[in-house]
Amino acid sequence: MVNYHEGDGHVFTHAGISVDSANLEDLDAHGFRWGFPGFPDEYAGKRTVVHGHWSKHAKKEYGKVLPLVRNKTICIDSSRHDELLLFESPENKPFHVR
Repeated sequence: MVNYHEGDGHVFTHAGISVDSANLEDLDAHGFRWGFPGFPDEYAGKRTVVHGHWSKHAKKEYGKVLPLVRNKTICIDSSRHDELLLFESPENKPFHVR
């Protein structure tokens, strides 16, 4: 499994990135899969991080699943609602598929 992908000013990863290190190559693979302390609440990086893993944060309003957007992070994990939430870059546009 690839730990992350970078493109269009975004970082795409499963569970987020470290809030303490800007060099992704130095980070532990375990954190990419299970999360890093402080992420996403303390993230203050320049790039937008699109991630999953935290489905408990997905909300459903007016029949649509909404991503959690916090501190230049976008959580698109909507598995608890049985819908697939996708992300279009560089437009920063999430959309869902039933």
